[in-house]
Amino acid sequence: MGNKMKHFSIDEDTMNALMELISDAYVEACNIQDKGSIQFYAYLLGELENAKYVGESKPLSKDEEIRMKKLERYLRMLQRGLNDPKNEEENNKRRKFARDILDNEKKKKEEPEVVEVTDVKPYFSETMKLTHIESILQKMTNISEYEKYKIYCSERDRRKDTGQSLDEMCKEIGIKRAKK
Repeated sequence: MGNKMKHFSIDEDTMNALMELISDAYVEACNIQDKGSIQFYAYLLGELENAKYVGESKPLSKDEEIRMKKLERYLRMLQRGLNDPKNEEENNKRRKFARDILDNEKKKKEEPEVVEVTDVKPYFSETMKLTHIESILQKMTNISEYEKYKIYCSERDRRKDTGQSLDEMCKEIGIKRAKK
């Protein structure tokens, strides 16, 4: 069984930036007569031109918009780097910018996620008697009387016997009871 193909969707601005970047790379490859690169860039351009329109989405959040602007800036820096690949100052700026973006992403992932607890339900063991559960619920002040009633009823219903006799259980699993 082969590997599955992964598909990604990108926004229109990123698509346009990629088209522009690859087009410039294609032109440069043509100028230096690099047949392998010309073929590769032509293939990429063809794939991007034939990409399917998958729909629209809600506008980006502020955080997502900032990330997209950083990506766009990096792609423009990369495009300038392709025009003058020997310019070490520009190359170092671009590399530093990319490292800063990646470091910020790592820091965000390391920050612990804060979870707000909004619904707490008490746990009652199977051996606890219903009268004891009732007294515990009466002492609780953080939930309403109705919620206390619902919790009590659900515990009561959960503990009810299924009503199946021993003979019925044995018959269900295919065991014959011994005669007296």
